[in-house]
This record gives sequence, structure tokens and C-alpha cells, in this order.
Amino acid sequence: MTESEQTSSEEIKAEKFTWQLALLEAGLYVAGRPLDLKTLGNITGTRSKKRVRKLAKTLVENYKNRDTSLEVLELEGERFVMQLKPEYTTKVRKLSTRPLLSAGPLKTLSYIAFRQPILCKILFPLTKPMFQTDRFI
Repeated sequence: MTESEQTSSEEIKAEKFTWQLALLEAGLYVAGRPLDLKTLGNITGTRSKKRVRKLAKTLVENYKNRDTSLEVLELEGERFVMQLKPEYTTKVRKLSTRPLLSAGPLKTLSYIAFRQPILCKILFPLTKPMFQTDRFI
């Protein structure tokens, strides 16, 4: 193998490692909960626990060296999690607890899902919506 072929092979391996590291980071971010090595392996496309562990530990170290509000931690049971650093939690906690729907619309949608099809005139006295028709929902 020539020197240029060896360099090319090393570059390809480095690119693959960087890509898998980015996939692992994205998976931890989206999951919002601890993930085990098997799940992380599925995300990165590798079956080697040793490789996944190396990727995860590299990500842990990368986040330790970054000046960011996020951290990646290794938990017991060879699980990894991306989370907010404790010093930022109190400042932004109220943002995470705000539901996408308030209780009223959520109850209405639950009622419709459970009782469908339902006439609007039956739903109206329960929810007081802005419409009054005999259409089905």
C-alpha cells in the first residue's frame, strides 16, 4: 500500500468516526433520555460495543472540553445521556414544563378521539367552541 493510499484510508476512517460521533450526538439530543450501547450502536450503524463505547466516551470528553450549557454523561449500566448542566437548570426550567396544549384543548381532543364520530352540537355544551353546526368531527 502506497503512502497516499494509506493516508486516504486513514482519512476515510477519520471521516467515518466523525460521522458516527455526530450521529451519536444527534441521537442523545433527540432522545432526551439515557440510551444504552445497543441503541447507540443502532443509531451509529455499528454492532461493535467497543466502538460505540469509544465513540460515546469521546463525546463525553468533547463536551467536558466545550464551554457549553450541555453535558454528556456516562451513567451506570453503560448508558449515556445528554442533559443540561445543573447550573443552567433553574434558569430555564419553566420553559421545559410548558405543555404544547393547555388542559382545555387537550381534554376536548381526548373526548373527540374517544367518542368519535361526534356531532358538534353534542360537543358544544361541553367545550363552548366558536362554532355551532351539525357537522361530524
